[in-house]
Amino acid sequence: MAKVLKADMGVTYPIVMASSNTASEGLLYGVNSSGTGLLADNTTPQRAVGFAFRDVNATKSGNGVPVILVQRGIVDLVAATDITGSWTIGNPVYLSSSGKYTTVKPSTNGYLVQPVGVAVSATRVLVDVGNHTTLFQTAGNSNIGI
Repeated sequence: MAKVLKADMGVTYPIVMASSNTASEGLLYGVNSSGTGLLADNTTPQRAVGFAFRDVNATKSGNGVPVILVQRGIVDLVAATDITGSWTIGNPVYLSSSGKYTTVKPSTNGYLVQPVGVAVSATRVLVDVGNHTTLFQTAGNSNIGI
């Protein structure tokens, strides 16, 4: 399970999850058009607006307890469950599926290409979900379309 080591609490966003959803510490979340929180995902695509500061279970979330999303901080990830790709210190980290992180830049048509931070160790990422340009992969080439 991911663990938040440091968080810039000056840039946070409280969201309420759907009653059947939980929030897992350190994973990336977005907000849908009705203002409900959900896992960010580069395949759907659902842009990340921050990572969950702490776990919130479905009962608490369904009763209106907000999940605090943080845009910047250091998150320690579990390699087997939260990370895809070959991590090298200093390499960019992108949004993957189901709120996870990857160093593999998405190249599939229609996938979201959202930088979310930089690898600072084999399992740690300096997350900065702030004002990065988010693009979509287009079909037939390696060019990116907005």
